[in-house]
Amino acid sequence: MKIELRHIVAVCLLLFAWKGHVLDMEWPPLPGVVVSPPSPSPERMAWAADVRGIAPRMLPADREYLSSFYEGLAFVLLRDKDRTGGPIIRTTDEFATFHGGSLEAAIDKAKVGIYPGLDKAIDKVFFAALDTDEPKKLTDAERESIIAACGVLSYTFKIGRDG
Repeated sequence: MKIELRHIVAVCLLLFAWKGHVLDMEWPPLPGVVVSPPSPSPERMAWAADVRGIAPRMLPADREYLSSFYEGLAFVLLRDKDRTGGPIIRTTDEFATFHGGSLEAAIDKAKVGIYPGLDKAIDKVFFAALDTDEPKKLTDAERESIIAACGVLSYTFKIGRDG
């Protein structure tokens, strides 16, 4: 996997935010709007069927961590989508590199693989959101679907949302 400087910058931004430091960015990304994330639609929640089978067996701290991770990932993708010079993440391959590199930087090696099948279940969420696993250039609608998939994952991992 080729990791470029822009991916490392995004990961650093996510890690900096998780360490409790203050960022000079509005959160949520819509100034003046208080966001209580709505429950994703049943169609979108279906994307995460396999994740929902694994999440209840996970440690609460791991679930909270991954919920925050995917919420942060969605935020970075929202910011990337609206860049003046156009998005940095333009293809499914670039997203896969960004996602994989972010996970690699955010997850302790000792925790990799402790939840069998979770990696494949997460991949299935993105494949379902994009309706493919083939490499391609992202359309605006597909970019929105990836952001929605991050929201579905964040919602699915959040403690107390096992219904």
